[in-house]
Amino acid sequence: YDLTGYTVEEFLSGKINYASLIHPEDLERVSQEVATYTNANKDFWTHQPYRIITKDGKIKWVLDHTVSVKDNEDNIDGYYGYVMDVSEFHEKEELFRLLAENNPNGVILYDFQEDKIVYANRVFLRTLKYQEEEAIGKSVLAFVYPKDLERAKRIIERGTVGNRKPLEAILGLMTKTGKVRWFKLMGHVVIYRNKEHLLVTLVDITMEKKREKRLFYLATTDRLTKLLNRHAGIKMCENLLYQAQRYGIPFSLLILDVDDFKKINDELGHLAGDLALRKVAKAIKKGIRKSDVAIRWGGEEFLLLLPHTADPLPIGEKIRKLINAIIIDGHGPLSVSVGATTYREGDTIDTMIQRADSALYSAKRNGKNRVEVA
Repeated sequence: YDLTGYTVEEFLSGKINYASLIHPEDLERVSQEVATYTNANKDFWTHQPYRIITKDGKIKWVLDHTVSVKDNEDNIDGYYGYVMDVSEFHEKEELFRLLAENNPNGVILYDFQEDKIVYANRVFLRTLKYQEEEAIGKSVLAFVYPKDLERAKRIIERGTVGNRKPLEAILGLMTKTGKVRWFKLMGHVVIYRNKEHLLVTLVDITMEKKREKRLFYLATTDRLTKLLNRHAGIKMCENLLYQAQRYGIPFSLLILDVDDFKKINDELGHLAGDLALRKVAKAIKKGIRKSDVAIRWGGEEFLLLLPHTADPLPIGEKIRKLINAIIIDGHGPLSVSVGATTYREGDTIDTMIQRADSALYSAKRNGKNRVEVA
C-alpha cells in the first residue's frame, strides 16, 4: 500500500494488475526482460530499475527482484518477489544493501569505468575468504581464475560497451587460499551515485561443476585401465576425421591386440588378466605423446589416435617394445600385434578401422608381436 497506494484486497480481487502500474515508456522493456528470463527458465533475476504510477498519479522508481517458483519437473509455476521504491538516493542505497546482504548468493557492485569493486556482500566475501577491506577498491579481474581472465575481459566489455546486453557467464574465481570456485554470473548496468556501475549476482556452482566433472569422467573412462572408453573414443575419431577432411591435417590410427590373452586368463586367472590389461594401458600411456589419444576398444584390444602423424610405425614400435617387457606372475613377456593406418582422402572411421584390422590380422598371421601398416 505504501508503495503503490493500492490495498492488498484491490490486487487480490483482480481489479488491479501490477503490470498496469508500470510506466508506459518502461512497460515494453520490462515485458521483454520477463520473457527473456522466463524462456531461459531462470531461477531468479533483478530487473533494471523502472517506473510505476501510483494510485494518486505519482511516479516512483522501483527495483524489482523476482524469484521463480518451479514444480517437480523444473517448470516455472509462478513467481514471487520484492519491489522496492528507489526514488530517493538514500532509500535506494539502503534498500539495495538490505536486499544484497540478505541475498543467498554473492553480490558485487563494480565501477567498470574506474575498474574497482565498490560493494561486496557478505556471501561473496565469505565464499572467497576475503575481508571487506581486501575486496573493496580492487579490480574484479584480480579475483578471476587466470585461465578465464581474457574471457572475463570480453564478457565485461559486452555488458558495458556499445549495445549492452545483460551479462551472463560461468567463470572461475580464486579464493584467498588459492582454490578455484565456480560461479554463474548475472549482471547489468545500474546507476549508483549518479554513475554507471555493473551490478552482478554470483551463484556458487562449484559442487555442481564437480559433479559434472565426475559424471563426465565416469561416462568417458574405462574403469579398469583408466583410458578413454569406446564411446568417448569414437567421438575423438570423429573430431580428428573432421580436421583431416576440412583442413587436410593428417592423423594415424592403430589397433593393438594383446597376443594369447586367453591363455593368461586360463592359466593365471581373471585377476591376472586384469592386471595385464592395466600394465598394457600404463605402457601405452608411457609410449604416446601428450597429443595422442589412447582408448580401450574392447576386451584386450586398444585403439590409438595419433594427430598430425603421417607415419605411425615409430610410435607403434615404441609401444610394442614397452609392452614386450611386461611380465605377469612369471608369465611373459607379454606381446601385442599392431595394425596401423593413416588417413586417406575419402576415408571414414569405418574404412580406417577396417584397414587397421586387416593389418592387425596380418601381424597375427606373420608371427605376432609385430607392427603392420596398411
